[in-house]
Amino acid sequence: MFFTALLLVCAYADQALEQTIEVGVGSEIVIRLKTYGNKNSQKITRLPDSGTLYHLSKVYAKYGYEPKRGKLVQLDDSVDRVLYERPKYDTENRHGAWGYFVWGNARVNLVGPSHILIASRFDNSDEQWQLVRNRASSPTWDPAGLGIHINRFIIGFDDLVHKSPGSTSETNSSRFLFSAPSKFLHRQAAAYGGTLEFALIALAGEIFSKNSASRHNLVEIQGTNGITLTFPLWNVSQSTNGIFSIPLNENSGWIQDPKNELLQWSVPSKCTFIQTLADIRYFYILGDFSDWYESIALDNVLLRAGRGTDPSYSVRQLPLCSQLSPCSC
Repeated sequence: MFFTALLLVCAYADQALEQTIEVGVGSEIVIRLKTYGNKNSQKITRLPDSGTLYHLSKVYAKYGYEPKRGKLVQLDDSVDRVLYERPKYDTENRHGAWGYFVWGNARVNLVGPSHILIASRFDNSDEQWQLVRNRASSPTWDPAGLGIHINRFIIGFDDLVHKSPGSTSETNSSRFLFSAPSKFLHRQAAAYGGTLEFALIALAGEIFSKNSASRHNLVEIQGTNGITLTFPLWNVSQSTNGIFSIPLNENSGWIQDPKNELLQWSVPSKCTFIQTLADIRYFYILGDFSDWYESIALDNVLLRAGRGTDPSYSVRQLPLCSQLSPCSC
């Protein structure tokens, strides 16, 4: 038993841990970088695109006295604490996080007070969203305003409607989906414990109707691990009025595709959920709710990080069990 524990400690002695840090507008923050092991062995391998990283001054590092700022952090510098500073004249980026830097092999995400990691607002374009299944094409971008939640948006609509044999229901392969662009894919584990949010409105047709596709999935996410997670439409309250905020955790109504028609869909494990978010292959939002032709507008799609519990600043660290290989949650 002792020998096994010793092997585990040795195997993960240099494991840097991913974190998400809230940084106020125009402010600075001292970030403690965390590892499962020896902190001094970790180096900065990527600097943030926005804001500046500094070493701590000797007087602050040793005694906690001002000034905090030391010399600029450079690539390959070994650190265990850094000072991250926003520009003096600053506004929060409504399209996503401040950015991130990489320490060892772990990403440290830097978010503003809203905790938004990435967003599509469709201010000037369709932002490379696509329509899939019913029609493989780009959605229509519209600069109009239809209220607080729908203001400059994209529109998806049916090209054709295929009916199931002997039924009035539209086939699943005929239903169009909004497909997210690359900025929403791949490394999104920081969204675990947060929310997926978006707004939908029916320009023609209905989102919730007697023949709505309640047996279908509102959201579908597949990871490069081959796992498909879905949020079924039957878990959605009709009182949302087209404004959706879906918790991103394994206990909030998501189910996992068993890849076998003889097996039931099941609740994913914590490991499965986090590892799927950690490397997303595709991410779809349902646009085709009824069994007839319709036009659906989509706006304000975003991933929001969960709130942290650290008393000194808002920080969220992915569960340690999910960052070790194999995952042991």
